[in-house]
Amino acid sequence: MKLKKTFKGDQEMDRREFLKKSGQAALAISAGLTLEEVLSGCAGPGPLQREQAPVVYPPLKGHKVQPPANGCFIGFGEGKTPIESYAKYKHLVVKDPYLFVLQSIMTTRQMVSEIMEVPGVPVVQLGLLHSRCEDVISGKSDSYLKQFAQGSVEYGKQHGGFFMSPMWEMNLPAKDSWAWAGQPTQFRKAWRHIWQIFEDQGANEYATWAIEYHVLGPLPEYDPGSKYVDWIGLSAYARASHPTYRSLDELIREPYNYFRSRYPNKPLMLEEFGTTNGYKQPMWLQDAYQTIKKLTGIKAAICWNVVDYQVRDDDTLSQQSFQTLKEIFKDPYWITAK
Repeated sequence: MKLKKTFKGDQEMDRREFLKKSGQAALAISAGLTLEEVLSGCAGPGPLQREQAPVVYPPLKGHKVQPPANGCFIGFGEGKTPIESYAKYKHLVVKDPYLFVLQSIMTTRQMVSEIMEVPGVPVVQLGLLHSRCEDVISGKSDSYLKQFAQGSVEYGKQHGGFFMSPMWEMNLPAKDSWAWAGQPTQFRKAWRHIWQIFEDQGANEYATWAIEYHVLGPLPEYDPGSKYVDWIGLSAYARASHPTYRSLDELIREPYNYFRSRYPNKPLMLEEFGTTNGYKQPMWLQDAYQTIKKLTGIKAAICWNVVDYQVRDDDTLSQQSFQTLKEIFKDPYWITAK
């Protein structure tokens, strides 16, 4: 099961924090941000950018997962097999999810076996849970990656495009999260290395590369380059234990504005989002999907239904929340597998 990390609450900026921010600003400028962008970021995120018209992204090459011109794909993630999840959501939410998450997948055979009875598109998180960036770069995972890429070609010929999302939430601090996190330079090299293996095997005709940023981490330093990314994903959780229990609007404000202005041709997806189980959950979800609908640059949204044991946060969906989602998805804006 996927584990999550949290951060301390917001605090007043002291001199040390100011110097830290100044260093981050220098990194941001070196990564390509303008001084105006940096200064606006230091002043705090501005209002969430509302689209004046539906965002239409240019088509992706090959048989990759194409962003819809109108509407938003819906999906769920919960660390179980897609067949188990699909049966639950079909019963409780009525709609068939368009996307489902395959976690720590080790083989394409496993990938095929888990999608046979599910009419949706997989979001594949590769089995690299304990791999450091330097391990990937040095070639320790090459044999596995080549086999997976070769199998992906056969998968693509039979089933079409799918999302490939390795090394998620890489912009969190290394001490608080994954083996590949907190190393922007090494991460970029590792990402490109994986992408190149898929390219050499012909798998990028189908593999749709989705990079997943955590909304509370730095953004520019972890960009592997436009060539290597097809969709931009965000991970956003509202924890009841956080000093300020935030709406999705507040959580994604800064990264949404940043990516829509800096990468206007890259479709956005909420690869992970959710909130703590409790009386506020149904209302939070209702507000979240209203936010997503207003931000038409977001073309896919995957709601997670999990218990995060590491941070002791229960993000499972209550029966009332399922009923809320059932009502929300009656709106044809939300695109299902059928």
